[in-house]
This record gives sequence, C-alpha cells and structure tokens, in this order.
Amino acid sequence: DAPFGTPFPLLRGLIRNPHEAQALAELDLLAVKEECLMEHMVAIAMYANGLHQASQAIKASTSDPMITSVLVLIENARSALREDAEWLRACRDDVTRQMSEVECTLRRFAGVNRSLQAELDDEGCTALAANKRQLWLGEESLCHRMELRQRMARRE
Repeated sequence: DAPFGTPFPLLRGLIRNPHEAQALAELDLLAVKEECLMEHMVAIAMYANGLHQASQAIKASTSDPMITSVLVLIENARSALREDAEWLRACRDDVTRQMSEVECTLRRFAGVNRSLQAELDDEGCTALAANKRQLWLGEESLCHRMELRQRMARRE
C-alpha cells in the first residue's frame, strides 16, 4: 500500500494522460521519501536524547576529571547528530516543496477532469463521465490530504 494513500487500484484504467499518471507516481515517490526522512529524524532525535541522558548520568555519578574525554566524545556525537538533523530538515523541506508543486498539478488535472465529466454527462457518455468523476474525486481527495499534511507540518 502506498504510504500517502495514492489509490492506484481505484485509479487503474482511468488515467489516459501520461503526465497525469506521472504526477500521481511522483506523489507516491515523494511520500516514500518523506516517510524515510521522518523515520531518520525520529531515530536521530532518540539517539541524541540517549546521548544527552548518558552525559547527564555520567556527570551526576562521578567527579573524576578523567571522564572529561568521554563527555567530549559524547558532545561531538551530539553535534554530528544536530548537523544530520539540519540536513534531514532541509531534505524534508525540499520534498514538501516538491509535493506542493505536484499538488498544484493534480488540482489542475482534477479541474480538467471535473469539467470533462460534466461535458461527457451532457453528451450522454455516462460510462466515460463516471470514470472522469472517479478520477477527479480521487485527485481532489489526494490534494486535500496533502494540504492537511502541510498544515500539520507547519504547526510542528
């Protein structure tokens, strides 16, 4: 199943435009990238927290000056993790920007499909109109979910 929930099984056979299909596939790929980045960010945060707790425990348990070198190593590791986290945030921001671009593209396709569905209904092409309706509803749903995700990301 796609991490973003791109409903490929529901859209199978409905997409005739290769650019539209490419936009949906790109969205799915970006969602996988975003998920991987988020997993790495959580792992780094947990590791950094563990190092912080270890440092605090060492400081509380001894006043031996020889332990200073261990604390320096821990702080170097934490510093490297902060740099990694900054890089991951920049990557996530880039993925978010790309997702916004795909969202705009999908909104355009949804609008075209919605108009086309109405025209097909008017001409009595009900089967093709139903396909276009299902397609634009799926695309609008994806766009709505992307918008909600972006709102939640801004609150973090």
